[in-house]
Amino acid sequence: MAVLFLFGGAVSADTEITLTSVGGGLSVSGSLIGYDGEYIEIASRYGSLTLTYANVECTGADCPERDGFVPRFSMSGEAAVIDVLIPALWEGFARSKGWATKFDPVEGGQISVAMSPDGETAAVLELTSGTTTKGFADLFAHRSWSVVVTREVTPDELSLASRQGMRDLQSSERSQIIGLDAITPIVSPLRKTRTLSLMQLQRALKGEVSDWADFGEAPGPVELHLGPTDAGTTETVLRFLAEGEVAPSVTFHDTEQALTNAVVRNRNAIGLVSFLRTGGARAVGLRDDCGFLTAPSALGIKTEDYPLTTPVFLYVPQRIMPSVFKEFLIWTRLPAAQLIVRRAGFVDQSVLPIGLDAQGQRFANAIERAGTEGSFDELQRFVRLINDQTRLSLSFRFEAGSVNLDAQSRSNLSDLASAIRQGRYAGKTLTLIGFSDGIGDAAANRALSGERAEAVRQSILRRLGDDLPTSVTLDVAAFGEALPMACDDTKIGQRINRRVELWLED
Repeated sequence: MAVLFLFGGAVSADTEITLTSVGGGLSVSGSLIGYDGEYIEIASRYGSLTLTYANVECTGADCPERDGFVPRFSMSGEAAVIDVLIPALWEGFARSKGWATKFDPVEGGQISVAMSPDGETAAVLELTSGTTTKGFADLFAHRSWSVVVTREVTPDELSLASRQGMRDLQSSERSQIIGLDAITPIVSPLRKTRTLSLMQLQRALKGEVSDWADFGEAPGPVELHLGPTDAGTTETVLRFLAEGEVAPSVTFHDTEQALTNAVVRNRNAIGLVSFLRTGGARAVGLRDDCGFLTAPSALGIKTEDYPLTTPVFLYVPQRIMPSVFKEFLIWTRLPAAQLIVRRAGFVDQSVLPIGLDAQGQRFANAIERAGTEGSFDELQRFVRLINDQTRLSLSFRFEAGSVNLDAQSRSNLSDLASAIRQGRYAGKTLTLIGFSDGIGDAAANRALSGERAEAVRQSILRRLGDDLPTSVTLDVAAFGEALPMACDDTKIGQRINRRVELWLED
């Protein structure tokens, strides 16, 4: 394993190297950030500096070897992703290049060496398993080149990244979604519960509901269980469901597996875990106070119709990187990689058709809740429009009162533009249909939903530029609050209703 020391990919912020120009005219010290066989990048007191390695002398334990360069890359982040998904993707990528892979455990993670057919070391991948918060800490301290997490980077983290010279971390060039997950409520198989109220679940997390009688079941204490406090799933629960007001009685576990085991044994327990960590517990659906019911399914997660969808984010700052790892990051978006995502237990991002027969419940909900502001007319207009069309699982959702897309929708935008460019929809009409929540005036909401649909259309056209096939037609339509997917009495429900759906001409 001597090859592992050819290049210190998992750099240490505490270990400095010194680069001195040939002739001694310039000398600068800092922590090693990256090396691609030609250029070296360090974090110095002047900021990030990139120099041609052949033009400098290097002193320090982390100096890359000048001969026998082996590409090396490091990733840190959420254990469920680092331990399961990334190794599977790396193995698939290596196989596509004819390489064999070998994984060896190390403290806090594992290392994989990819070997070419001639027995040479082709690349080395370091994986550090932990939590979302620790993953970002590793990234900002230059201990890792990238971070894989189950929540979006926060404003505070973006500010810290900027101070570390990692600007534009949210841009499409620096971030991508490699798969999808979801926060899933679970109960013990000893309990017959099949659904839970989203509103009551929120109240239970805050300590406002403490008995199963409040859920319409036999009396008994409600016991809430969550995973590690700095795990992405738990952080999302605390931020969006509990809104920062979690009850002191909530039990936190060191791992999601420990959480699941605790729920299985306790008929009074409710746990919130990732989609692939339900284990022997019973996953339950979510209902709201308006009667809408959604279950944690692959299709509901793809469309974001399931309210607790959590994308798997990969953040890679702008830095010197061996070309083979640039190839790997691109490869994770290909169909072969998405098949691996699905086999690893996550939800892939491949596009699925959704026939009308699979949408009966939401039509029934819309008809039942049609108001006095022309909703029935709008429903009839909608049915006439989509009578010869099929909904696709790509959806686009927005921040409140705006045309700004959320992170998963930005990823969907890239996927759709790429599919159009590749001719997947040649000779077809794609219709972007906008909807809104029910807060405010119906006419204003209809207009806003149209603006959102047009904003998505314009974004696609900008991405395609001159690559838009002449045989593809992009239409827009707007229906405001006519077809709600959730109750508007919560922020989560309002977000679900603010959407643009994609429909394909049959």
